[in-house]
Amino acid sequence: MSSSIPTTMKAWQFSQTTGGIEKNLKLNNTAPLPPNANSLAADQVLVQVLSSTLNPVDYKFAQLPILGNLIIKKPASPALDFAGRVVASGANSKKVSTEDLKPGQLVFGKLDAPTQYGTLAEYTIAPRSGCVPLPQGVSLDDAACIGTAALTAYQCIVPNIKSGDRVFINGGSGGVGSFGIQLAKVKGCYVATSCSSVNVELCKSLGADQVIDYKSKDIVAELKKMQKFDLIVDNVGTPSELYWQCHDFTHTGTKYVQVGGGLSLGEIYSLLSRMMWPGFLGGGKRPFQFLGTANNSDHLKEIAQWMAQGKVKALVDEVYGMEDKGPIRAFERLKTGRAKGKIVGDTIIGSLDLLAQTLHHSLHAVRDLCVAARIRTAIFYCTIYLPDSSRERGRQAAGWFDDLILDEGITDMQSLILSCPKVLRDGPRQGQTEYVKLMDGYECQVWER
Repeated sequence: MSSSIPTTMKAWQFSQTTGGIEKNLKLNNTAPLPPNANSLAADQVLVQVLSSTLNPVDYKFAQLPILGNLIIKKPASPALDFAGRVVASGANSKKVSTEDLKPGQLVFGKLDAPTQYGTLAEYTIAPRSGCVPLPQGVSLDDAACIGTAALTAYQCIVPNIKSGDRVFINGGSGGVGSFGIQLAKVKGCYVATSCSSVNVELCKSLGADQVIDYKSKDIVAELKKMQKFDLIVDNVGTPSELYWQCHDFTHTGTKYVQVGGGLSLGEIYSLLSRMMWPGFLGGGKRPFQFLGTANNSDHLKEIAQWMAQGKVKALVDEVYGMEDKGPIRAFERLKTGRAKGKIVGDTIIGSLDLLAQTLHHSLHAVRDLCVAARIRTAIFYCTIYLPDSSRERGRQAAGWFDDLILDEGITDMQSLILSCPKVLRDGPRQGQTEYVKLMDGYECQVWER
């Protein structure tokens, strides 16, 4: 356990959802941490959230009449997905993973279900099954995109296909769909997908072999013209005839997996009829599964490794800060249904740690540059753009960078981190030797001292 766990945190919270969750979100600067943050149960991990992403489930469950109040105690912070740093961990039962997670370690994953203490906050408690180490070469923002969307795509596709199979993905430009196209291609499948006109080229760039523009063509009619498919993944839930007529464009025994859909009475009835109406009484003629994503650390690790290898990438629609109504705008964007990929939210301290992570991943390369240039002591001038109110807090985080450098055994370097842009403009120019481009758009310049 860690000895430096705060008693309060910043958290976006809602106490009701009248008019929509985005109308009720407020930033609480002194929200309490989860009640067992100092007494974690076995296989629980206290995580400082550095990046979080949104999914439709984050508002759909919360906005359910009556049931939403029963599922989630108020006031509550929404969101399930995260990337961050381990603060403390409970005992490892070894039932989930034999690998221990250590304080300070960068991790990513998702919570099991909507909860009062979601990831639109500075701290959350994650299950070990949904919390795995961040591999080198994967950014915090990209890792935060994996939790729900990539894991759902994985569990829809990977267990149900083999190399050479033909897969149709209904809705290829959203979070789950964009990952689904890539995962199916990694496994050697032929992929057809549907999307609107503006996203056709996007889906092709992700690897789709054939794209149906549902704005100009009838999806079912087009599928009937193609070779039969070995798997159907439905991220949308419409058109309804996609399932009822799928026997015309699939092989016998082909599974139809649905992960998307609304929660209105009509949509729930449609879903139940697909699940329960037997084929011999006029129901569907193909096996139907409504997928409920379950945390699986092995699945998360495999996706992240593919991402580190460049085989899979996160498609990020927009990144919002955690202050200045960022989460409110993020939910508004999510609800339009027009987001291309994932919507990401960075905490203020998360932005700093995003820089720290890139420095961590590049530190040995920077050291090699300094050694080659015979620089014995270097100052890192890193610029990060923060609101005025956040600069002092940012400066307080500089010590963590010093610890990082010492941990890496680079004792002959100092770090001067954080600063308003003025520091970079007015920094020393004499003897500049190298320019180092780091991930995520952050830059580091190394000067002789």
